[in-house]
Amino acid sequence: MEITSMQSSILETSSGKGQDFVAQGKKTNGDLWYLVMDGHGKNKVIDALRKLDYITIMENSNPARTINDYVDKMGDTFNSGATLSLVIISPTQINCYWKGDSTIKIWRDGKEIFVSENHNRHNTEEVSRMTREGILREPAWSPKVLDDTTLTMEPASYYVFN
Repeated sequence: MEITSMQSSILETSSGKGQDFVAQGKKTNGDLWYLVMDGHGKNKVIDALRKLDYITIMENSNPARTINDYVDKMGDTFNSGATLSLVIISPTQINCYWKGDSTIKIWRDGKEIFVSENHNRHNTEEVSRMTREGILREPAWSPKVLDDTTLTMEPASYYVFN
């Protein structure tokens, strides 16, 4: 498989909240990368992530870990966060990294061959992992769409990180 030449670029979406971020580029070894982040809550995290040097970060052996470590070092990010979806395509493989509820899908010949599992309260493996790590959950409520014109609330929970 030959990878098409391209230039690295950053694309900001025009959402009023400024919480979406998309970047794509080409590593020095020729691998292509695509990064999508969706901020939520206050903009502290997504604003900080927007300023990173992704051309350099993508050269690391695990760029998703580098980005995650950066957010961990930010300190108090209460009520602010971002999902992350990163795909790196080389001539022999596709590497996918994700965090949160943004989904990555890989298609071949018109058929879906891979879909990422969201890291959220609906994923039982994720809930089990968080429980094993001692991360507490508090009861809460979440909106649920019943049809095109009707919403209701359903029991939910949120995670408490100490």
